Amino acid sequence: MLTSSRCVVGLVSALALGVPAGCRSPTEPVRLPVSLQTTRLYSGPLPPVSVSTAHDTVRIRGAITMNVPCYSFQATAWWERDTLLVTLRARETSEICTQVLAAFSYTITVVGVGAGSVPIRLLYDRYGMPQYVEVALEQTATVP
Repeated sequence: MLTSSRCVVGLVSALALGVPAGCRSPTEPVRLPVSLQTTRLYSGPLPPVSVSTAHDTVRIRGAITMNVPCYSFQATAWWERDTLLVTLRARETSEICTQVLAAFSYTITVVGVGAGSVPIRLLYDRYGMPQYVEVALEQTATVP
């Protein structure tokens, strides 16, 4: 069930769509502000995916492996029904790249989440050869 802290809509849209004031249509995603930090890892074990919360914020840390080191990353987050869906997208850069496996640590910070019990799904969207999407985490966290 969406709460008013997780969705916003104008009065005209609410009247036109028959949606209660303060909530968007269930088919329209509610995007949230996200920041992303990545660092190439050269040695050592990969950190496991972990979730921490603070006032109105969810922070996800972990590592992703890639088939080559020449990737750029982008993160997005939005509400899909009751679930906070976070996607880490990896895109090959156009530079010439050595064929060696690479690992990157990341920290994804999502703000504006609202307080409560929040189901979280983290997806890795790797675009390159091969392209595939993988569920990296499904967990419920409590946001104070």
